[in-house]
Amino acid sequence: MTAPVEVPAWLSIGSRYAVTSDGDKAGVLGEGSFGAVYKGIDIETKAAVAIKLEAVTARYPQLSYEHKALEELAGTRGIPRVLYFGPYTTTHNALVMERLGASVGSFAPLPSPTLVAHVARGLLGVLRYVHRAGIVHRDIKPENLLWEKGTCADTMGSARLFLIDFGLCKRVMEEDGRHIPEREGKSFVGTPEYAALRAHQGRELSRRDDVESMVYVLVYLATKTLPWQRRGAVDDKEIAAAKKRALEDVEGRLLAGVGNDGLRAALLATIIYARTTLRFADMPNFEVLERYWSML
Repeated sequence: MTAPVEVPAWLSIGSRYAVTSDGDKAGVLGEGSFGAVYKGIDIETKAAVAIKLEAVTARYPQLSYEHKALEELAGTRGIPRVLYFGPYTTTHNALVMERLGASVGSFAPLPSPTLVAHVARGLLGVLRYVHRAGIVHRDIKPENLLWEKGTCADTMGSARLFLIDFGLCKRVMEEDGRHIPEREGKSFVGTPEYAALRAHQGRELSRRDDVESMVYVLVYLATKTLPWQRRGAVDDKEIAAAKKRALEDVEGRLLAGVGNDGLRAALLATIIYARTTLRFADMPNFEVLERYWSML
């Protein structure tokens, strides 16, 4: 994560947008993979926007890459709309996006299995288009799922779900239509609590791993805990070991805190599909996955 920086609120971005302040400091909405996200405003329309900043001296610049992915996915339901990308003074680049609502994760545990299922169907709907575009998100987590507007209490099963922060995404389909090769010895990528086990094992991630991460997110949203959190795991190796044990006994460990039978059945079917049915280069069958979640 990149810590927020001191941002002068009065400087405009692209002659149209500006970072807004909370008191005498720039208002921070959150922290993305490689940059902080600030509250902002469209100077012309007065509409609220979100502004992600990245230092031009960043060792591994990602904002331009994220912008290209979002532009490719433009018009997809559940993908934030890009309003501007370009320089912010001489020190940062800025990505300006529409301002969305609260994160789903901030309301865990969600009040009903029905709402968890609504999140699952919404996320599957977004991933269907992301994966068809040949892109893997690689950082599915509760903080990266936002309601279109308002909060959990406002939406209750009807609001559109958005997937944000494509700073760690990767294209897995080549221009000639071939899938990238499966490799080992890769650096860890993602957020340890929600990353697929293969990320911990140094394996190349593919579309199946987004689906696996989705299961961990849904378990957390239903229970506000995961087995590796209950065990007090604090680093990547401890989390990986606890995650491996949980996957060896999915019903007894991973789903132990999920009390609703329908929700347990949908989670079990989804994790089995992600872990044992899908091969590295497979496109998930979203009709099958959505069927698992259609009965709740």
